[in-house]
Amino acid sequence: MTLKLASIYVYPIKSLGGVAVSRGVVQPGGLRHDRRMMLVDVNGEFITQREYPELSHLTCVLSKSGNMMRIWDKRAPELNLEVTLGAPPIANIRVKVWSTVMDAGIIGNTCDDFFSTFLHRKCQLVKMTDQSVRYANPFYAGEGIRMSMADGYPLMIIGQSSLSDLNSRLAEKVEMQRFRPNLVFKGGIPYEEDTWKEFMIGDIKFKAVKPCSRCVITTIHPESGIKGIEPLTTLSHYRKKGNNVLFGMNLVALSEGEIRTGEKIKIL
Repeated sequence: MTLKLASIYVYPIKSLGGVAVSRGVVQPGGLRHDRRMMLVDVNGEFITQREYPELSHLTCVLSKSGNMMRIWDKRAPELNLEVTLGAPPIANIRVKVWSTVMDAGIIGNTCDDFFSTFLHRKCQLVKMTDQSVRYANPFYAGEGIRMSMADGYPLMIIGQSSLSDLNSRLAEKVEMQRFRPNLVFKGGIPYEEDTWKEFMIGDIKFKAVKPCSRCVITTIHPESGIKGIEPLTTLSHYRKKGNNVLFGMNLVALSEGEIRTGEKIKIL
């Protein structure tokens, strides 16, 4: 059965809404504009929906040029913020993503005020700079694989068939956005991405490195921001390995360039 790339998503700010794009630029560390920014607290620790599920209310849109981004509260679109993506940071700061401490740039007081008001706590919006260095786990990804501010690996893919199978087991269906993939493909059988090693999308080569372990963020309704128990509970009944509930496959890119929706996927 033919496999095709159905969707491409980038998440400009870690733990905020994703942006669907028809073309994705594969760079060291993942897709262009993907998780190159994040929110941090006064100690430089990263902030996510795990602690603040209300972040699900914030969505982003990129300008056609890719130089500007607008962020707004879906419940109150008049509460919005524009960010110039290429602007130099006003200062540098040391930040922490899980166990990694790295340099990042502070974007500006206007951004900090917007997010601090939204979360009712002091925080800052930071971005990766040329001095920001982070690597994926070499045990799975290999040595020297650059990372964005994503949780563990540069990219993640899920098959539409996998979601359809999960939804057939749920009383209330869930959307793909619960799982925050970068790439979604159509065709094939449920969970066949579990078996992939290396594959091509167009001219770009990827390596599957590790099934994706899912967390409580999958239980947050993307519109209401309310935490539930699904789909994590159902997945734990048939997709649990050890202490991990698995859904989707983490990837690294073995080459750089552009991928487009509709391109064929060739398993190597």
